[in-house]
This record gives sequence, structure tokens and C-alpha cells, in this order.
Amino acid sequence: MAVACQAADVPDPATSPATGSPADPVEASALAAVAMLAERSALCWVAVGEPADVDAARPVWHHWYDGAICLVVGGDEQPLPGLAEASRATVVLRDLITRTRAATALVHVQVIAPWTPAWVETVGVLVPARLNHPDPLAAPERWAAASTVARLVPRADAIRLLAPPRR
Repeated sequence: MAVACQAADVPDPATSPATGSPADPVEASALAAVAMLAERSALCWVAVGEPADVDAARPVWHHWYDGAICLVVGGDEQPLPGLAEASRATVVLRDLITRTRAATALVHVQVIAPWTPAWVETVGVLVPARLNHPDPLAAPERWAAASTVARLVPRADAIRLLAPPRR
């Protein structure tokens, strides 16, 4: 079941609860690397649940926006069973140049309820990011009726960089 998602609902995993500043320089650096990898590629792999089997992760198109991997699943869009009910997932990111696995990150799953301000904002960036869209003008109605729009927010303390990202 989708719920309205507000920024205050889930603590920012990249900050210290006491100060609101980066929790740890190493974690902040890892989070920046995940952001760079996600911004550069519209494809990542997602394994639902915790612990998740990253070898069974499914490829999904996404768009990095506002500190999260945003995506649409279900309905006529890409299948990712269990994401709508999950609270955690694992994301695998690739290096765009070498196409090798560059990072894995445990993420908080935030399902966004249709037609809430957060949903409208997120869909507003996902529609133009969707390649080969059959009907971009009808996408919001179709996604609200049959799909799940979600934000996957990386946990700064649960990122594993497998190779340094190329700048």
C-alpha cells in the first residue's frame, strides 16, 4: 500500500541525526560516488529485500533525482516484484565506461502515493527520462492507476565501492 512520502518520514541516511551534517567523511564520499554513478547511467540493477541476492537483481531504468534513484515499476512498466511492499533493497551500479559493477548500496524504499505533491514532482522528472515512451502525456494517469513510483534512498553506511568511479 502506498503512503504519502515526506522528507521527514525517513531520516537522511547520509547525515548524523544529531547535527544534520555528513555522518562520516568516508560515508559522504561513498554516497557522492553512488550519486555520480547513478546520474551517469539510466540503468541499474535492483534486488528486493534484505538481505538481497545481488546476483538475482533485475535491471531497471531509473533517474537520479533529489538524492535518490527514482523509478516506476509494475503495470505496463518494468517488472520488479515485491518492491511496493519492501522497505529495503540493494542496488547495483555499473561504471558507464567499463560497464563493470562499480558499487552496491543498501537502500531505503520509499513508495510514493499517487497524486501527492512528492509523486507529482517525481513523475515530473521521470516522464522525460523515460526512453521510447509510448505516450508521455498519458503516463501520469497510467502510472497512478497501475504502477508504483518509488524512491530508493542509499544508506551512506551500507555502500560498497568495487572500483573507483571515473570522473
